[in-house]
Amino acid sequence: MHKHGSHGCTDVTGFGLLGHAENLVQVQRKRVAFSIHTLPIIGHVPDMLAATGTSFKLMQGYSAETSGGLLVAMSRKDACLTCSLQRELLSY
Repeated sequence: MHKHGSHGCTDVTGFGLLGHAENLVQVQRKRVAFSIHTLPIIGHVPDMLAATGTSFKLMQGYSAETSGGLLVAMSRKDACLTCSLQRELLSY
């Protein structure tokens, strides 16, 4: 991550993707924006949540995760390069 210009990172557990993003935004000195193009969700989970009457705030981005991955802060340019390199390395 440092190799590609990251300047912040947090694990996405406990507060969901949006909750952790909000925590990072609070300590930034400059304006922050981010886009989510795709958000992987295990198949049929939204249907199961609807059937049980619970949501765990999944669709709002606040679902608590266990080992939810990393949210990395970097410039748009560095993020695009990093994603491109990851796609090459992972062959997708």
